[in-house]
Amino acid sequence: MRFFDLVATVVLALIAIVSAAPSGSPTCAYICPYADQDSFTIGIHFPSNGELVCQYPKEVGDTVHVCIYTALTGALSVNSPGTNCPQNASQHCEYTRRKRFNIVDYVKRRREVRSIEPEAVAA
Repeated sequence: MRFFDLVATVVLALIAIVSAAPSGSPTCAYICPYADQDSFTIGIHFPSNGELVCQYPKEVGDTVHVCIYTALTGALSVNSPGTNCPQNASQHCEYTRRKRFNIVDYVKRRREVRSIEPEAVAA
């Protein structure tokens, strides 16, 4: 019987190792380039209906130099006159680690949930 327990434990441990998901999968999105091709730095930028609107003011109060990119592909869709927009938006990726199961945290959360539950009233 001990042999069966040992084999089952080893098999389950190997399955857990093989089926573990990668912990460093990136999450990427497109953002406005930091400067246009004339080296004017970005002023106002915001997402709008699936597009990235990027303004590159050449002087204080300038609102006409705008580049609009498609948020899904990062491709340039509108290049206002007098603006030398980069052809593609910049891609920004964040690497997040997948949190692994922690038995200590699990037990702690279970205790907190049980302490919140109302106790039965004795008659």
